[in-house]
Amino acid sequence: MKMVTGHGSASPIPPAPTHPPKRLPGRRPPPSTQHRNLHGGGGLWEINNEINFWSKQRNFDQVLALAQKVETEGLRPNIYTFHALLNAAIACRRGEAETLAVWQKMTQEHGLQPTVVTYNILLKRFFGRGTPAAQRQALAVLNEMRQGGVEPDVLTFNELINICVEGGDMKAASGLMQAMVHRGMAPDTRTYTTLIKGHGLKGNLMDAFETVKTMRARALPLSTYSCNVLADACIRCGQPSRALALFREFEAEADEAGGKAGRTLDLKSFNIMIKAYRGLGHVEGARTALHALTRRGFTADTVTYNTLVDLHCKAQDLGGARSLIEKMKGNAVPVTHQTIHPLVQEEIIARGVSWEEALDLAEALLGAHGLKENDVTICTVMEAMLSLERPRDAIQVFVRSFFAPREGMSPAEGVKGRERSEGGKEGMDRVPRPRVIPSLVAFNGLIKAYRDYVVGLDMEGEGGGMAPLPLLVFPPDGGSPLWTQATTPRAVLEAAVHLPSYLQTMAAVTPTATAPSPSSSSPHSGAPGAARRSPCTSHLFGGPDSITYNILMDFAGELGDVEALETIHAARNAAGFAIDHYVIHSYMKAHAVRGNLAGVTEAKEKMEALRVPANERTFSVLVLSLLRCGQVEKAELLLKNALARQTYVHDSLFVAFIQHYTSAPSSSQQPSAPEKPTPRLVAAREIFEAFKARRNLGAPMLATPQQSHGKWTGAVWSAWMAALARKGDLDGVLAAWKEMTLCPSLGVRPTRSTYAQVIRAACVAGEVETALQWVQKMREKKWVPDVRVYNGLIYACLEKEMGKADRKGSKGGGGQRLLVEVLEMMERDGVQPNAITLRAKEGVMRVLASRMRAVSDTMVGKLKMLALSKQWAEGTEGKG
Repeated sequence: MKMVTGHGSASPIPPAPTHPPKRLPGRRPPPSTQHRNLHGGGGLWEINNEINFWSKQRNFDQVLALAQKVETEGLRPNIYTFHALLNAAIACRRGEAETLAVWQKMTQEHGLQPTVVTYNILLKRFFGRGTPAAQRQALAVLNEMRQGGVEPDVLTFNELINICVEGGDMKAASGLMQAMVHRGMAPDTRTYTTLIKGHGLKGNLMDAFETVKTMRARALPLSTYSCNVLADACIRCGQPSRALALFREFEAEADEAGGKAGRTLDLKSFNIMIKAYRGLGHVEGARTALHALTRRGFTADTVTYNTLVDLHCKAQDLGGARSLIEKMKGNAVPVTHQTIHPLVQEEIIARGVSWEEALDLAEALLGAHGLKENDVTICTVMEAMLSLERPRDAIQVFVRSFFAPREGMSPAEGVKGRERSEGGKEGMDRVPRPRVIPSLVAFNGLIKAYRDYVVGLDMEGEGGGMAPLPLLVFPPDGGSPLWTQATTPRAVLEAAVHLPSYLQTMAAVTPTATAPSPSSSSPHSGAPGAARRSPCTSHLFGGPDSITYNILMDFAGELGDVEALETIHAARNAAGFAIDHYVIHSYMKAHAVRGNLAGVTEAKEKMEALRVPANERTFSVLVLSLLRCGQVEKAELLLKNALARQTYVHDSLFVAFIQHYTSAPSSSQQPSAPEKPTPRLVAAREIFEAFKARRNLGAPMLATPQQSHGKWTGAVWSAWMAALARKGDLDGVLAAWKEMTLCPSLGVRPTRSTYAQVIRAACVAGEVETALQWVQKMREKKWVPDVRVYNGLIYACLEKEMGKADRKGSKGGGGQRLLVEVLEMMERDGVQPNAITLRAKEGVMRVLASRMRAVSDTMVGKLKMLALSKQWAEGTEGKG
């Protein structure tokens, strides 16, 4: 029996092994004679078994050799032979051509009719895709089964439910389970476990535990696999302590049951346990779990070591991570990209290198272990840039890694030299097609970079301005991207909104390694003679997924752009993604930003009407919306009750309340005089202390079953440091800095924001020299101070020159020299002054006139930099 490759040509077939091993790993005991005859006799049965073995080893060359052996020995393949070949083609991801060849050989040449097992094997092709298209194709297979008179069994429904769960459609998954019951089939442990996994993926931990209660009510025990899935759901939902408690309860129940089969922890259980300790930042706990794993007779695998390496990296113990990698090599455990990528990310963050140096560093670290950078490596570098609060650099990494600008032109220069069109609008430079097709994860990272740039610290000012951002616009028709320059948040959002259409077009024309059903007569497949996609292209690329739309909706929600939300939501619906809590949360955020309490209430009611299950984040979004809409007392009461009950509270709430209590009455970038403690500051301190108590900094583990996410945990510390900086409490800011940096288990490290708060505190306290020292430390991390930092320094220099004493009582003076230094740094960094900088101009002139008879040429140049054009000044007057 001859098979073809994905390109339709004959494949070179290596000779079959002359002496196959008598006892292959995983081989079942010898079957009875009746069983062997049923499966095709001794010779054919052996070949079928060999095909299954090499299929599990992902060795398709040996599968082809054994298929050839069936023909050369004159054996007639049976249905079990074709089941083994279908399994092999799917497991080895050989694509449409091989699957279709096996199908046609079975149904047309040998006249064998597919059984329920055949269709169940075909459904495996849709595992891991997680798209509405895969879900539709899988349901079409179910329809074809019914049309062919083949009744689905429990396994069929379990696989279909799994496909729906991976696509995020829990409503369809629940509907399939009801269809099982209607057909007289009882859902088994796997059915419920798949639903538990789905609730975990959607962040609905309460529903996951409700499913467990239903299992127990139906006298279905919690198996080891079910326990692992539930524990993993706890970790996904930010509650690793609850996962550890679950394992302890499971072991206690297993002891009471006498250690029955399927009720003991396995290797995956210990790997998830180590993963939970990683979420807690508890290195010692992970080591204890590793020792327990060894005592139980298990051997640590790649997943075990990868999790441990990641934990040490997050604990900023890079030496320990390298030691683990060397131990992997000594134990003959494969070192993979997933092993090295956490080390790459932490090395980049620890060194604070530029994006060019980050790419070189990633290549060097991978090369030291015989690995080459891949698409995930680029995503890792982008994530490191975002962690360093450098979204511009993340965008540069994406462009330089996947797109090749014209010779001698950098992405930042791509917007220069544009010609004016007849209508007077700026044209856009066309960028060549990508050298390598970026994965969907990379495109999602690009959208996150756009969002972080607009929503994060790159927003320059309360004057409403934004530093110009060179970005790519991806045409919906899949053409070459275009360079443009965005100067407003709305322009950045519009560029991001085009991405899903571009991805859909590219997915339609880009080869992929996955295939639809091989049945030419089914509605979910192409004709036998249709053009086939090559399996040689990376299977990572695909159309937009739910994460793509969720990031976009969160972007629009943070900007309060309800109109853009409607557009993205319509595209999301058209793509077949069911409405979930991410959609509702985005609408609540958007209305809250606008101060529209009625809109927030309407979104919440819509969530209940559509029976969209609320998750742990829903409460935090609701309280945050109430706070933004001015319902402070109600929001305070809800937060107080939640803390008293020790329920899940997202760290964004702590940030919002601290900022609410400590925000200045009048918005200004000019550093004010030190403030005295007020009741509002005392309330902010209580919120911060509640946050710290929940983290329980004195203990190696969290005191309560909540897990704070690193990004937002750092934001809480930055918000508190900003409150102290506004008060001029430099000692308090430095104490918070020390406490944050000396506790690696927090998973928090200083960012540009925290450096800026230290500088601001020093400026308000009158210690300009200290502020400049921290500016130098900031530069060592490759962070460029923004206009807000420079405005604070300029005003601090002016006050020092006018005789203001610092917090130590030292007399003023010397501000003129420091002012020149600050202005020179500002010019070197290319930071454009804003309206608040312009207000300092008169103060600078008065100081110079009173201190100097003649102004040097250097100082004249600095003053010219400050003297903005009259037109710009009039356009921004009063916006600061």
